[in-house]
Amino acid sequence: MTGGGKGERDVLAESLNDLFTNVSTVIKGDLQFTDNMVELLEKMNITVCNLRGHCFRAEGFRGAAETEIRRL
Repeated sequence: MTGGGKGERDVLAESLNDLFTNVSTVIKGDLQFTDNMVELLEKMNITVCNLRGHCFRAEGFRGAAETEIRRL
């Protein structure tokens, strides 16, 4: 930015805004994927426990996983 004019600053501001929007979108997608995987794992655990008669072990798995994620 040699001149540092308003037009150049607007382009930079727009580019930074686009960058942060794209990064935010990627992070939201990753979190949604992780949430879906935790939900699937929970359902699988409950199904296996129901088949084996040990359902109490799978209950609350999602809560424990969410607590661990929040600690990070």
